[in-house]
Amino acid sequence: RPEFYQLLPFFCQFVGNETGQEVSQTCLKALCYLSVCITPPSSINYVLEMIWKVAQSSSWKAKMSILEFCQTFVFTNFMSLCLHGNLVQKIEELVIGMMQDETLQVRQKATKILSGLIHSQFIDLEGQARLIKEFRAKIRRKMQKKSNSKFKKASKNLANLSKAELATFHSGILGLCAIVEAYPYDVPEMVPDILIELEKHLHDPLPVPKTIKDCFQEFKRTQQDNKKIA
Repeated sequence: RPEFYQLLPFFCQFVGNETGQEVSQTCLKALCYLSVCITPPSSINYVLEMIWKVAQSSSWKAKMSILEFCQTFVFTNFMSLCLHGNLVQKIEELVIGMMQDETLQVRQKATKILSGLIHSQFIDLEGQARLIKEFRAKIRRKMQKKSNSKFKKASKNLANLSKAELATFHSGILGLCAIVEAYPYDVPEMVPDILIELEKHLHDPLPVPKTIKDCFQEFKRTQQDNKKIA
């Protein structure tokens, strides 16, 4: 029932509480139980509202907790969600929004969830094409297109970004990486183009280069594993 999900903000608030380990573990266990419940269709919108509410928290630990909950909740109730475009859109907007969080750990966790949503086709090919355009727009906004010094100019511009602006830029990089990592067993036509695009940003300020290198390494590893199996 919806009443149970009203407790989500309280559970997320106390998970990871260093001064009360027992309370933290109890809240974590409660979140785990709730996340694997088959939720009635009449309650799903309310659950998404509560997830969004916690996502607005100032605590990055609470955000990490609700992302963990959201990931399991979505795949537990996959069929109840994926057949309704409005629910898919809500979840997509929630995850994309948290990929722009100022805390790096939150951005990274949201990216892993997005990759899973793409891999499972929760977000269909049309939606993926739209997201690719959005992510590319975020990382091209600050690029300079002049002479041979364009990469230096781009890096200089990025260095002058505020923390929030850099998080938004980084979310574009993370989004493209999420799409690459969503296809560990094959290489769709769009993936090589994305890899070429990402390579152009290897000299941008941290944490962009590390994100890209990790993506390249994961792509190389999965493709090598596939060749061994073949």
